[in-house]
Amino acid sequence: MRMAIRGLAGLVLVVGGWTPAHAQVVGTFAWQTQPYCNIVTLTVVQQGPQYQVIGHDNLCGAGTAPVIGTAAPSSGGVQFGFTITRPDGRAAHLSADISLVTLSGTWTDDDARTGTFAFGGVGAGAERPAPAVARQPGVTVLTYTGITTSGGGTITPAVKLRDLATFTSRGGALRVYWHSHLATMPSGGFGGCNMQVRIDGQASGPLDAAGLTGDEAVLIAGASKADAPATSTAWFTGVPAGQHTIELWVRSVTAGCTDNAGGFRRRVIVEEFGAP
Repeated sequence: MRMAIRGLAGLVLVVGGWTPAHAQVVGTFAWQTQPYCNIVTLTVVQQGPQYQVIGHDNLCGAGTAPVIGTAAPSSGGVQFGFTITRPDGRAAHLSADISLVTLSGTWTDDDARTGTFAFGGVGAGAERPAPAVARQPGVTVLTYTGITTSGGGTITPAVKLRDLATFTSRGGALRVYWHSHLATMPSGGFGGCNMQVRIDGQASGPLDAAGLTGDEAVLIAGASKADAPATSTAWFTGVPAGQHTIELWVRSVTAGCTDNAGGFRRRVIVEEFGAP
């Protein structure tokens, strides 16, 4: 322990001042990333004004994973930043800050896991989980046709106007982008329509008294008919895996509301992001 403290203390002193001209091994040290059984063994090597750490993670006795990174002095200790490359090619990025009094400290990885960076730990516990895989959103492009018009007058809270399309989801968080063309004919000299996207009757967020979430497309008319292109983007979380139906709901004020005026081909785009 005394020699280890001298070695790491020397790292702090040298970084703060004197720098040898050639590479110099400061020492080799081992820590357990508790509560996991992985033991990381690091050799600290001075390379000019920089400190490199090289070594391996023992994968709890199941093999070895190369480790490379850097070290720098911190307030009262040493800060490590290193990457562990697993046999499956996935890389975990860890940061650890240790005290020169105990040689232990804390570690954190890029998946927000954290724990004790225990100097001389014996390796009890489960293996540290593999890094999460970054995944691009899956995209499904759906189309629909046909004209659908509400019953007119005032409709509140919102009711279902039509089904737009069905899709099969892996489940999790979804973003639905809808684009169409709306028309409204006021019946009392002034009117308006709110068009809202739902999945299986479920809105994207809390509903107000009018059955609206705030992500609706809105079309307002004066004394005569109004029509305009319309879009809506809605974010859904916790969608179960399986087949679902995207629906269009309407809320109106003294007006009839028409989706896809003209009967053209329209699109709904679903982006899937996985959990949550």
